[in-house]
Amino acid sequence: ANPTVVGSVPALTGAGQIDIVGNRAYVARGSAGFSILDLANPTAPTVLGGFDDTGFGFGYETALLSGNRLALAAGSSGTVIYDIATPAAPVQLAAFEPYSNPYRLLAVGNLLFMTARDVPTGVTQVKVVEFPAAAPATVRARIDFDWRSEAVSVGPGHVLAANGPRGVVMLDSLDPAQPAVAGRLPLGYVEKVGHVGGYGVVGHDGS
Repeated sequence: ANPTVVGSVPALTGAGQIDIVGNRAYVARGSAGFSILDLANPTAPTVLGGFDDTGFGFGYETALLSGNRLALAAGSSGTVIYDIATPAAPVQLAAFEPYSNPYRLLAVGNLLFMTARDVPTGVTQVKVVEFPAAAPATVRARIDFDWRSEAVSVGPGHVLAANGPRGVVMLDSLDPAQPAVAGRLPLGYVEKVGHVGGYGVVGHDGS
């Protein structure tokens, strides 16, 4: 009834995507890389570190992989993987598919569900890519959408994808390496999706 701001961190960001895992927030900061925040004390959040590199593409979203690794959807630089074992000094490990313009990422263990931002045909191919700790990345599956994925959220045995003007799509992820479209709801232009108490929550511009 009366929400208030309990804490804040001043920082410029052009991406607006925040991935929260435990007491840490991983913030994609557009052309300024990413930041790692400690939220253990919400009234005084602190910046643990980050990677500020204006030489790569626009950073849209982060995803936490196993083994203290962070993936960043970095536009023209592809999907860039960092070692964040020491948050104050992240180390770039590898870049996957430069110029692929990744837009949204969703991590499940060593697997990343990845979508691209700009596809001339209007078809978005969701790639499921495995990133082992000590081996090259491998594409495990591909799914064609008829629009790009605006956001994704993980549920028990499934993934919900906000598919823009095509509504919300449910993917069966019981076998993450072989996901399949399980259903779809046309709900206007869907931009955000999440899970609360076993329910899917969708933000859209329909009535």
